[in-house]
Amino acid sequence: MVIAAAILVADLNHLLEYLFITLAIVVLTRQIASRNRRLARTSLDFPILLLLGWVLISVFSATDFAYSFSEWRKLFAHILMFFLMVNFISEEVQVKRILGAFVVGMFLMSIYGIVEFFLANGSLVEQWHQRTLRADALTSEYHWFSTYLMMGLPIVMVWALSTNHREWRFVLVVTLVVATFALFLTYTRGAWIAVAVQACVLVTLKGPNVMKIVLAGMLVFALGTLIVAIMQNEPKNASEKHGSMEAEGDTMNLSTLWCRIHIWELGIKDVIERPIAGWGYGTKTFARKYHDIHISRCPPQLHNIHSSYGDFAFGAGIPALCFFLWLLLRILRTFWTGFLSGSSEFQRMLALGLLLMTVGMIIRITFDVMFLGMLAVLFWMLAGLFFGLQRILNPADLPSSRVM
Repeated sequence: MVIAAAILVADLNHLLEYLFITLAIVVLTRQIASRNRRLARTSLDFPILLLLGWVLISVFSATDFAYSFSEWRKLFAHILMFFLMVNFISEEVQVKRILGAFVVGMFLMSIYGIVEFFLANGSLVEQWHQRTLRADALTSEYHWFSTYLMMGLPIVMVWALSTNHREWRFVLVVTLVVATFALFLTYTRGAWIAVAVQACVLVTLKGPNVMKIVLAGMLVFALGTLIVAIMQNEPKNASEKHGSMEAEGDTMNLSTLWCRIHIWELGIKDVIERPIAGWGYGTKTFARKYHDIHISRCPPQLHNIHSSYGDFAFGAGIPALCFFLWLLLRILRTFWTGFLSGSSEFQRMLALGLLLMTVGMIIRITFDVMFLGMLAVLFWMLAGLFFGLQRILNPADLPSSRVM
């Protein structure tokens, strides 16, 4: 519960990592001491093993062995959180408590981010175009904060729709409103798109026909407005007198998208050159290789390849990307099955919330390397909650779910 509530507080990251390691040791010790219990198996075991194994093999041909191996150890530790949760969960109430702590932490961080934004003289009107100030709360920066909110919002939405507890529903609705406003203040377009898709999927699966028609109309109107705003904005920033950093700061300017496309072109050429083992797992490998490259009208520093898919392919080769995609597909399939045939209302609710979370993450990591650090720990922790709950409520489903 402590980890779930404070997982993205930057100043507590190392402390939470030590707590996580301690919990892993405790759970492993408990499993060993209980001779009639073994470590639980899941439908993700095989793709996880292939992903970890291939990335480890690719490390031996990396341009910087020590760095890539340290990044692999982080990947292993993140996935370890998943197996910790699978083996730790023993009853449904534990899942509710952990998710409840996560919702409370999300609410408090959203409040902090909003207050911090306005205390720093943030303006809704001015910031809409020039993103010189963006909410980041207690996280390391706004990209992390927006991705954190994107992961939590669908769980809050689905829980608010399904709970019969009036007081808790009030908390969830307030959290939904506050967190959505905080997400807006991050001015992170990739997260906005991900949440919009999540809302569309939720309405498609659970909403009445009238709501679907209204949503379709809103999307058409929003898309039309966005296109008009972009078309009106491009000529204004077309002249060379506007620097690349100013264009990057404009919400309606597509310069950052074109920069990403140029960066992806560089990455694709490198993947074609070394398609099997890649150049070295880790986000800094790309930045080191292109530390002296400058693309016209783009920020002077290329921090990474700006795509988690590209990062896997560039760093560990095409096989690593295939294993990662296979892993995401299995996760989606498990959540979809849980939503359709879960044995309890809470299990179906959790499956739907996590399905939407994963859909949002798939979109979000297309534009940035966000599947790392404490965000990855959070993803694996939330996914592990469902698999742990599935082990309790539907143990017979685990072997059959391995077949794809």
